[in-house]
Amino acid sequence: MATAKTTKKTSAAPHKKSLKSTRQVSASTSMKMGSSKNTSVNDLQKKVMDPKNRRSLVLAIVVIVLILAIYLGKGLVVAALVNGQPVSRLSIIHDLEKQSGKAALDAVVTRVLVFQEADKKHITVSEKDIDGEISRIRTQFQAQGQNLDQLLSTQGLTKEKFRDEVKVQLLVTKILGDKVKVTEKEFNDFLAKNKDLITNEKDQNVAKASLKQQMEQQKLAQKYQEWIATVKKNAKITTFVNY
Repeated sequence: MATAKTTKKTSAAPHKKSLKSTRQVSASTSMKMGSSKNTSVNDLQKKVMDPKNRRSLVLAIVVIVLILAIYLGKGLVVAALVNGQPVSRLSIIHDLEKQSGKAALDAVVTRVLVFQEADKKHITVSEKDIDGEISRIRTQFQAQGQNLDQLLSTQGLTKEKFRDEVKVQLLVTKILGDKVKVTEKEFNDFLAKNKDLITNEKDQNVAKASLKQQMEQQKLAQKYQEWIATVKKNAKITTFVNY
């Protein structure tokens, strides 16, 4: 019995020593791994902080951003692809400017001048006014057997663009005021010389109202040309592009 106990104690001693050695090796390995990990982080930080590497990193980021911008906004840069060859929007704009750049610029300048003159005179046009004028124009076209929406489409005008044009016309009409109104004397004198214009019309009152409206539109166009020419002459307009 005593011999058996002694044997157990003797055999246990080497086992503890073996465990201790294993722990020491593991601890040593962990320290080495930790040291290696710290060294790698430090080295990475040094590389990132290196001016040469930072420039390369910034350049790479810029390139990636540009590629993404071109891909996501390709419609803003490229108008079409012809067998893989890109056609830039800039080239389209350049051609359009050559064809009608002067007219387009003049139209924009004119609109700006109209709005400026309206602001000076505290003249405004409400959405209700615009809707009413569009409704009147639509009814007038329908009476002539025409469709306003189809007419706008054939002329390449959107409804929004047409609303803007109507707004400008209403502002001009208010600015010019009585200058564009056709008096009863003017209308009667014109009608006396041009009776054949409405002779065959069934409803004479409607025909007269329509004729007077046409006369007012013509007078508006004439007075507008005179007025806008004077406004442009007195305005300070500086252009940076010659068409």
